Amino acid sequence: KEYEGDIEVKYFTKGMKAIEYINSIEDKSKVFLIVDYELGKQTINGINVIEKTSMYDRHILVTNQYLCDMKNFNEKAQFLKMFPKSYLNDITINVK
Repeated sequence: KEYEGDIEVKYFTKGMKAIEYINSIEDKSKVFLIVDYELGKQTINGINVIEKTSMYDRHILVTNQYLCDMKNFNEKAQFLKMFPKSYLNDITINVK
């Protein structure tokens, strides 16, 4: 409520549409991406969305608990900020 009118929430069900939208924004420092790892029957996943938009510092990847516990999720895990889906309601994002 505190930031109502200052923040615009966009929701996408298609990963490629999210990529197109984010890449159309000139100043990506005003974007924060929360993306699910699993995107249903799509040919891409949440990691692909992060990579294709270069949102390495401004994202949260939500996924199932067991994936968050894996030490070697993949070679790209060093840039991922992962949270289990069950924690999503507990994540606080501070706007500066």
